Amino acid sequence: MILRALALRNFKQYRELDLEFREGLIGIIGRNGAGKSSIFEAVLLALYGEIPFVKGHLRTSGAGDREPVSVALEFEVSGKRHAVRREFRGKALAPGAELRGPGDALVATGQKEVTAAVERLVGMGFEAFTRSIFSGQKELGAISSVTGAERRMLVRRMVGMDRVDAVQKLVRDERNDLKKRIEGQEALLIGKEERARKEEELKGLGEESRAVKASHAKLVKALAAAQEAYESAKARFTEQQDLERAYNEARTGLVEKEAGLQGTNKSLAEAAERQAELEQCARELEGLSEPEAAWVRAKGEKERLDAQSARHAELLGLRAQIDENGKDAAGLSAELVIESQFVEAHRGLDAQRAEAERALKSADKAIDSCGEEEKALKAETGRIGGLIRERTERMDQIRTLGRDSECPTCLRPLKDAYESTLAKFEAEIAHYQNEELNVCTENLAKIKAKSLLLAEERKKAGDAVRKLDALAEQKGAREKNAARIRKSLADKNRGMEDLRGRIEALGEIAYDAKAHEAAKREFASLEKSHERYIRLAEKVKEIPTLVKKIAVMEKERAGIQNEVSARRKKMEEIPYAEKDFRDAEQAQREAEKARDEARSDADVLKETLHALDKKLSVLKGELDENAARMQTVEKSRVEREMLDRLDALMDGFKAAVLDRVRPFIAGRASRLFAELTAGRYESITVDDDFGFHIMDDGAYFPIERFSGGEVDLANLCLRIAISRAVSELAGGASMGFLGFDEIFGSQDGERRREILSAFHRLKEKYRQIFVISHIEEIKEEFPCIMEITRAPGGANVRWLGDG
Repeated sequence: MILRALALRNFKQYRELDLEFREGLIGIIGRNGAGKSSIFEAVLLALYGEIPFVKGHLRTSGAGDREPVSVALEFEVSGKRHAVRREFRGKALAPGAELRGPGDALVATGQKEVTAAVERLVGMGFEAFTRSIFSGQKELGAISSVTGAERRMLVRRMVGMDRVDAVQKLVRDERNDLKKRIEGQEALLIGKEERARKEEELKGLGEESRAVKASHAKLVKALAAAQEAYESAKARFTEQQDLERAYNEARTGLVEKEAGLQGTNKSLAEAAERQAELEQCARELEGLSEPEAAWVRAKGEKERLDAQSARHAELLGLRAQIDENGKDAAGLSAELVIESQFVEAHRGLDAQRAEAERALKSADKAIDSCGEEEKALKAETGRIGGLIRERTERMDQIRTLGRDSECPTCLRPLKDAYESTLAKFEAEIAHYQNEELNVCTENLAKIKAKSLLLAEERKKAGDAVRKLDALAEQKGAREKNAARIRKSLADKNRGMEDLRGRIEALGEIAYDAKAHEAAKREFASLEKSHERYIRLAEKVKEIPTLVKKIAVMEKERAGIQNEVSARRKKMEEIPYAEKDFRDAEQAQREAEKARDEARSDADVLKETLHALDKKLSVLKGELDENAARMQTVEKSRVEREMLDRLDALMDGFKAAVLDRVRPFIAGRASRLFAELTAGRYESITVDDDFGFHIMDDGAYFPIERFSGGEVDLANLCLRIAISRAVSELAGGASMGFLGFDEIFGSQDGERRREILSAFHRLKEKYRQIFVISHIEEIKEEFPCIMEITRAPGGANVRWLGDG
């Protein structure tokens, strides 16, 4: 089997990759994390649908949940091309797969189906494949780096014995569980004597049950006769109950009607009494007709004079309002004159305000100009001061260094120029201080004085602006107040015109207060007589209604009297006698008691029979359960014997496999080691614990005795030999490629070269050897290099040499 092509989409570091595999010794080079190991993880995922090193995060970072992850691998088995494709969709990465054979013929679809087809085609499953084809990280020296039982377990795991161990452990666990179940079941079995006793007891209970059933049948017949007698007595008593109910209902209806008749008679008597009372009121009402007429006349006169009094009072009120409004209007007119005079006196405020604003802006501009001049003069003063300090420092430096020093400016020796140089610096300092600095100081003083004057002018202009603003605000308020006063005056004038119109509409009123008081006194003197008249008139209105009511009640009384006679006659016709009722009741009670006693006797026997049946059922169940348990125990013993034999067979199988594997590994490793070391070492042997010994000068020595490079080669040979053993044990076809992932570790350059030299010799035996490494220095050792780099969009792959 060799690899031909690999296509990846959204797989781990690879957003998109289409790779053609080459043959020969191939170095897969790149930095850690670039995606080197992911190439072979993709191969394993395509073949078997799983990855041994990384369990999650298949989808490329940045790819959305809707973008599928896909791996497609083309490979060759026995000269025939095959293609497998797996795809994982959605957030849950739901898997899908297909396998195609030569001519693009569809071989299988579905995750499990494709995996099974690949296993048949390749001849081995996932674990055997990874153990025979790949050497993972740090696995090259894993065999020799441990000792004793650990090494033996490692080799056992590599050749697949761990799966046999796992199955054997399941067999032994099942056997132990079975032993415990047998012991538990045996502890529950009933002894022989106890079983005989229970069988005898079961027989006796059966005979007793049959006798009780016969007695119970007799009691059931007696209960049926008692029930029939009870039903007959109950029917007679029910008939008497019906007669009693009808008699009582008739008697109750008669009592109710007699009570109704008494009530009607009482209501008629009360109505007659009320009628006599109302007729007396009618006679009294007739005597009050003259005083009532006088009250009506007095009321009319009083209401007329009340109206005149109200109009007279309204007229006086309107005249008083006119006088009050006149006074208010005069006050408002005087206030309007004052406000108008103030507004007129300040009509030129806007022009004055504009002039004051211009003066303020002019002062601000002049102050800003003075500020700029002052800044410039201060800067010039600072510059001159710096020149003076510089000359002073140079003079001090020259004096300190002396006559033989170099000039700080031209760097030539001073000598005779010492005094003249000092004199020059002194003259320059005097010029700066007495001329330029003094001029700047005088100008600064003038500017500051000017600034003070301008600040005073600006203050005056600002005060003027604020004063004019206050006057303008006051003027506006007074203009508004004047407008308000004018509106109030207009409202007052309109109000007075309205009042005059209402006075004119009222006209002249001739009101006599004394006549008004006399009318009120007369009206009050007749009020009590009028109130009595009203009450009597209301009562007299009831007379016609009361007469009709009495006629209706007399008619109702006649009807009730007829119903009383009819109900009394009906009650006399009912054939009810209290003695017959009591006799029927007693007969039913006695029949019921006889039936209950018969039922109780039958129930007692029924319970006895039920208890016997329960005992029979329990005993029979115990005996049946014991018989079933005995069969289960016997079956479990047979099963345990089978598991014992299976355990022994698996021990023999493992021993046979290891006995076959050990010389096989030693033979293959010896031949390959001799070839890779050019005959320097003849043989490798393997002991019972899979300890490895190398022959040197005719004697075997432990692998630890040899140098690092020799140990690496020996480990490589042992790994390949074990891989061959695994492949043959798995029944696989001949493998045409090997893969080694980061096997160099921290080895020095010499040891790496020795291993790479061995790989070059192995090229004749394998069509493809892939070596993954992050070590850049080994590039030169490979005839063909696949370089993997990491970029922002994902990993990139390119070939750097020809295979």
